[in-house]
Amino acid sequence: MHRHHKTLGSRLRRAAGVPVVVLLLTAWGGSAVAVERSPVEDDPTLAMARTQFRARWLVGDHASLARLIAEKGAVMSLARDDRGARTTTPSRAHYVFKSLFRATEGHVLETVAVSPGATGDIVHTVLDWTYRRSGSEESDRLFVTWVRERAGWRLAELRTGH
Repeated sequence: MHRHHKTLGSRLRRAAGVPVVVLLLTAWGGSAVAVERSPVEDDPTLAMARTQFRARWLVGDHASLARLIAEKGAVMSLARDDRGARTTTPSRAHYVFKSLFRATEGHVLETVAVSPGATGDIVHTVLDWTYRRSGSEESDRLFVTWVRERAGWRLAELRTGH
């Protein structure tokens, strides 16, 4: 009966979207440290979307990246764009990415942080982005907001900053 109670409790926690607590033991003291992980961070469909984004970004695949834009568009401001942030439709994003990748090369992305939003349908990712523009190496921080839609996880915001 006790085993059934644990199984039922874990099912209820997952269904309610309550963060799962993972205990880590430190090697030197043996003390336990609680680390909260949101269920959305372990979502395999989000992991796949983030992997596809990274792979497409690294090769400059502007057409495939545009297909990751949310149905209602995404707020975009990339690589010191003087126009500022604006909502871009998926079809317009194709040209934004195309212009970006024509002007830059040698892209490297490193994940800095992943954090769930206020609801289970939004996730924020921060990446360090290095690239070459006109022969000189530059770097930016890339802020990505993902939103869960019927078709899966899509880009709702994509901007650079420091």
